[in-house]
Order: sequence, then C-alpha cells, then structure tokens
Amino acid sequence: MSDADRPDAAEPLDPGLEGRLSPLFRLAQVGRCVSSVAHDVNNYLGAILAYAELMQQGEGLTDETRRMMGNVIKSVHKCSGLVSTITAVARKEKAEVNMIAVPDFLDQTLDLKRYDFRTARIGLDLNCPEEMPSLVVDRPKIMMALLYLLANALEAVEGAQKPAATVTAEATEAGVEIAVKDTGPGIAPEITERMFDPFYTTKPEPHLGLGLALAREIALYHQGELHYSEQRGFILFIPLATGLKI
Repeated sequence: MSDADRPDAAEPLDPGLEGRLSPLFRLAQVGRCVSSVAHDVNNYLGAILAYAELMQQGEGLTDETRRMMGNVIKSVHKCSGLVSTITAVARKEKAEVNMIAVPDFLDQTLDLKRYDFRTARIGLDLNCPEEMPSLVVDRPKIMMALLYLLANALEAVEGAQKPAATVTAEATEAGVEIAVKDTGPGIAPEITERMFDPFYTTKPEPHLGLGLALAREIALYHQGELHYSEQRGFILFIPLATGLKI
C-alpha cells in the first residue's frame, strides 16, 4: 500500500496556498538564525572598533588617515545599530515596552528598508521634526507596523513614472501621526473598504494579504489607529497614552 492509499495520509497542500506559505516558512527559518548570527557579528564589530580607535590614537598619522579611521568608526557604530534593530524585530514574540524618541526610532526603522528602496531605484525620504514628544510603545511591534507600511509602499510604486515614498511624522495634541505616502496610482474606493481585512489582497502569490491587517492590529494594541487618506497615504496614529507600562 502506498502512502497515498493510507487512511491517515496527509492531504496534499493546495498549490496556491503552498506557493504563498513556502517563502514565509523560509524567511521564518532565517529569522530564527538572526539572534545567533547577530551575537557573532557584534563580537567582530567590537574587535574592528577597538583596533580602529587604537590606530586613530597612534603617532604620526596624517589628517587624511585620521579622517578615514573616523569614517571606519562611524560605520562600525552604524552597523552595530542595524544589527541591534533587526534583532529586536526578529526575536520571538515578546513585549519590549520602551520610551522612544520618534526621530531616532523612525531613522533606525527606515534603515532596515533603505537598501530595498535603493536597489529598486525608489526614493525614500523622512520628514520628522527633531522636537517630537516621546512615546511609550512596544518598540518591535510599532517597528513591524511601520515595516509593513513601507513594504506596501514599495510594492505600490512598481511601474510608477517617478517611484518614491515619504514618511512624515507630525505631533498632535493627543499623540503622533506617522504617514507613509507613495507616488503609486492610489487605491480604488472598492479596495479601501476591504484592505484592512486579513488575507484580502489584490496582489499575486506569495502575498497573503496580512501586512495592513497586522499593522492596524498593532495600532489598536497601542490604543491608536491606522487609516488611509488619499492625500496623506497610510496614517499610523500613536497616542501619548498607550496604556503600556515600562
């Protein structure tokens, strides 16, 4: 008797469902390796930083050499920040409530997507005043919500004449609005009625139609909201009083 003839044989996956789940499963396995790899990478970066700082203090260095060593040190700090940010996002589901400085938080989050935008030749700009109220949030969750919106913008501008996306932060009396606007064709009215529904998508495989739904769920978790405006794009509102405790 073949496996297919056994009464308890597993039913084969629907080809469409398998096509959508396979890339996600592969990415999940990669995500599990991030923390381990990040630990080793930070050790190597620490060694590079230590040697670079020692060399910068050496005798007889030209001004140009000192400048170049300074750039090496800045680059190491930047890499270390990227590793810490991606580790926070990739770690297993666990609350990490912190008070965040909005400008720094947005810059760190956009760092995770700048390469994708750059290689796709799509502009990505950040408009955020330095003076912004601090927010108490679950940092990885809010970061993921913003990454979902950036991924959506990246896909929306495919084929646009001047593809670009802009993230704009504004303070209100009640909190902070983070708007993600792209130069894509916009969203048809019949789609706006359902675009926050889980598993609703107009895109081909392997899209599951979960990004906007999860982003909105994260907003609600923080007692905020996520909505769409034709003029401003997707607007993530985070209140000053999120109800979370540090």
